[in-house]
Amino acid sequence: MLVDVVRGAENAVGTGQVGQILYTSAPSWDQPHDVYVMNDDGMNVRRLTNGPGSSVDGRFSPDGTQIVFASDRTGSWFVYTMSADGTNVKQLAPAMAWGECSADWSPDGRQIAYVCSTGGICVMNADGTHVRQLTSAYDRFPKWSHDGTKIAYDRFVGGSFTWNYDVFVMNADGSNQANMTNHPDTSDCMPDWSPDDSKITFTRWSTPYLEYVYVMKADGSDAHPITGDAYNSHSVWSPDGARIAFHSGQAGMLKNVFVMNADGSNPTRLTYRDDWPTDWWAALDR
Repeated sequence: MLVDVVRGAENAVGTGQVGQILYTSAPSWDQPHDVYVMNDDGMNVRRLTNGPGSSVDGRFSPDGTQIVFASDRTGSWFVYTMSADGTNVKQLAPAMAWGECSADWSPDGRQIAYVCSTGGICVMNADGTHVRQLTSAYDRFPKWSHDGTKIAYDRFVGGSFTWNYDVFVMNADGSNQANMTNHPDTSDCMPDWSPDDSKITFTRWSTPYLEYVYVMKADGSDAHPITGDAYNSHSVWSPDGARIAFHSGQAGMLKNVFVMNADGSNPTRLTYRDDWPTDWWAALDR
């Protein structure tokens, strides 16, 4: 059962610290999107970018002071960084087009993995220098493990299902690329590591309008859904591993940011536009 969060501090989701959820938002799917941030109870919403074009898929640096994101504000897609308050925007490197342009920080904050403009996963220094290409296939959505040793991502592999992707994991230097889902009848994409790197969530498409958030062990075993029938995708772990933010809705409707317990229970709605979560960072005491 999906429930709406009541707007009030006494009804805040969770306890202890107030986390910060970065998300991408627009009034509808066909309008320009921007990077937003809110508390993990849905309160204190702030818009961090404001065109031109779209800015999407923001992720906090490990110390929370910067955000990496992708934008087509110049007419072409590039990776950018900005301060956590939306100031000091810097253009770094060309990126893939809408939908494949996400980037992620290394745990030490010194490097950024992203989708190269030519395809594949690239890594560069956080200032945009020293670009290295790690893969050359049609790969997307790189996510660095918290111990810094591995990168999860998805790869187009073909197969019987349209847009068939599988979740892969490789060493941070690009070696030992391994297919973790190997499921030809679905599309498995958008991976995210649990805080202790023992699990990976991902989106599994079985039809264009039936998507589920799955979780599996980091070795690819014990994959199982934690959401029901709907359009569920873009899963992001909370810093303590107790909850997961995700993008959910029904076909033909706006999809919103929800949070749920890590076992899929208690899904709670936080937003009401065309929104998807991209990162969750612990910040302030309640």
